[in-house]
Amino acid sequence: MAIIFVSAQKKQKAFFSAVAVFAVLFAVIASFIIFLPELFNKKQDGIIKEIPNKPVLVIDVGITNSDKFKALEPFETPQSEYVYVVQDQKNETISGNISAGTKEGAQALLESAGFKVTSVEEKGIGRTEPFAPY
Repeated sequence: MAIIFVSAQKKQKAFFSAVAVFAVLFAVIASFIIFLPELFNKKQDGIIKEIPNKPVLVIDVGITNSDKFKALEPFETPQSEYVYVVQDQKNETISGNISAGTKEGAQALLESAGFKVTSVEEKGIGRTEPFAPY
């Protein structure tokens, strides 16, 4: 009876080679299983056959001619914040913030409320010097 010693490196090489061979065989078999039916379902000109019971998408653009569509109102203009300084009927100075679509719109709102507008400026967002310390 003879005892044969095989080195650890040869065992590792054999193991990893066997794992690699099985991985390649698995990939080849899986690709055949996945892609083989598609090869047989193609027509001669290369177009895949239609799928039965597939819903058909129909877009009706005729709705743009309806009265409901024509009656839609456009979105409002985005509101901005404005800082104002005004004088009231007693010539007292009042300052504050107001929301309006434009600077002229803010001024018109203040004038319609009975104020004499001194200044209207858009409120700045953020800091004027972002890298200056607090």
